[in-house]
Amino acid sequence: MRYLHWRSNLPTVGWLAATFAGAFLLREVAVVVFTLPIEAVGFPRSLLRPSTTVLELVIPLAIVSFFTLAVARKLDHGMDVLIEPSLQATRERAARRPVDPWEDEEYSNARAFSELSLTPDPVTYPPRRNIPVLIRAGAMAQFFLIAVIAIRNITVYEVTEDSTAALLSGGVGVLAVAVAEELLFRGTILMTSRDLLRREWQAVALSLVLFAIWQFGMIPLGTDWTMAALIAARSIVTGFGFYCVRVMTGHLWPAIIAHTLWGFFVFVL
Repeated sequence: MRYLHWRSNLPTVGWLAATFAGAFLLREVAVVVFTLPIEAVGFPRSLLRPSTTVLELVIPLAIVSFFTLAVARKLDHGMDVLIEPSLQATRERAARRPVDPWEDEEYSNARAFSELSLTPDPVTYPPRRNIPVLIRAGAMAQFFLIAVIAIRNITVYEVTEDSTAALLSGGVGVLAVAVAEELLFRGTILMTSRDLLRREWQAVALSLVLFAIWQFGMIPLGTDWTMAALIAARSIVTGFGFYCVRVMTGHLWPAIIAHTLWGFFVFVL
């Protein structure tokens, strides 16, 4: 049975591999191409400089984001990338609520109550599925960790003449990173992994492993192998936190905000 399951899902495996490999190669090629002007004129490469931020982060990751959305559309993920399917199902069910519940077969018991001159219970629809405690704890822990790091770094940050421009440039850079990576890993890749694997934890684990491998793409930006390996290991923890934020809130944009705040207070401030 497992063989038949994997054989029937070979196209999904192919799309998953192509999505990750395509995004990875697009980012690396775009970084090399768009940083040639910086190297040609001899400017120092610093992610706190606007020119470097735009050429090394914003443009390459914008390309990755458009590629990710194109793949999601091709795979018919639609709004699942941005909104949890369970939340969409609840909204769709609420939208189908009949104007007159007495005329719907689902509420035949209400008609029986009326014949007995009893007041039927109000019409309700099942809420969104219960969020596991682990998911709630993971999301809250992620925000708590961001708050702790923010307080620590703000208290020791030294304001200089160029600090405003540097913070703005770095903020734009980490926002580009957050949008691209959340669309890719907590969006298209997570949805595709759910189609491929039978259990949620397996889909999450696969997306986290790919998210960790993705971090080694920072090496062309000047990060050494040791630091890239440490960031990759840490990304498994933070990636799970961002996943928890997405599932708990039902939307991708809170995960993007959390990712942006994390990147800003860890790498910029």
